Amino acid sequence: MLTPALADKFISVMLNELISARAAMKKVGLVPSQVHRWKKMYPEFESHYREALALRTEMQEDEIIETADYSPPEIAAKARVQMRARIWSLARMTPKRGDWL
Repeated sequence: MLTPALADKFISVMLNELISARAAMKKVGLVPSQVHRWKKMYPEFESHYREALALRTEMQEDEIIETADYSPPEIAAKARVQMRARIWSLARMTPKRGDWL
């Protein structure tokens, strides 16, 4: 059953750790079918969920840009690896903008 506290915890984990919705579900003890059901039953939750996904994507993009712009030359190789990993992860979490999970 959806409770405001559980919904908030799920979204907070996703945003604070910049992880996929599925990874956040695992951390808070949810399964995808619950979240899908909640999105259908509670339009307010779906709206909040989609806003959180968009915000997470923006935060990840900002992190990539920050790494590219402000990494000192002595760690350039490490920064490239970090950026590639984050770009790959971002692409997997957002295969089509607006059509998440």
